[in-house]
Formats: sequence, C-alpha cells, structure tokens
Amino acid sequence: MTLPEDYINRPVRSLQTMLQVLSNVFPALLNVNPDGIYGEATQKAVRAFQRFSGLPETGSISNWAFAWESSLTMNTSASTPMGFCSSSTM
Repeated sequence: MTLPEDYINRPVRSLQTMLQVLSNVFPALLNVNPDGIYGEATQKAVRAFQRFSGLPETGSISNWAFAWESSLTMNTSASTPMGFCSSSTM
C-alpha cells in the first residue's frame, strides 16, 4: 500500500514512532519525527529500514508489518528500550 505524499493519519504516526524507536537501537536507521505526514523524510526512513532488513527499497509500507516483526527478533540480547516493558514485566 503506497500512501500519497503528505497523507496525515494515526497509522503514519505509528509507523514513524516505530522507525524512531528502531533508530535508537540500530544507528544505521534514520530517525524520523512522528508528525503523521508520510512525506520525503518518512520515505527515506522507510527505505533505510528496508535496506537494513534486506527488503526491496521501495519507500512504501507494503511489507512493513512483516519486516517490523522480523526486526524485533534480530537482536534478542539487546536491553529493553527505556519506557517499554519486557514481556516478563507485563
């Protein structure tokens, strides 16, 4: 699913928040401001994530859910980011 440029909504903000969290753990990823706008900065961050995950660099979010889940299992020895609960504390 490709969103039109400047499409503003909650799913885009959620995507940006996920990218922001991942960029704190994996410095190779680009940080993006969660503003809800699927613009050039978000597309670049999505492409960086796709490159990092071994996915085709399209800038679209069609493979996002699968790639996001895959990235969560990439580094299981990493500590839980501040502000997030591990499954054992929920």
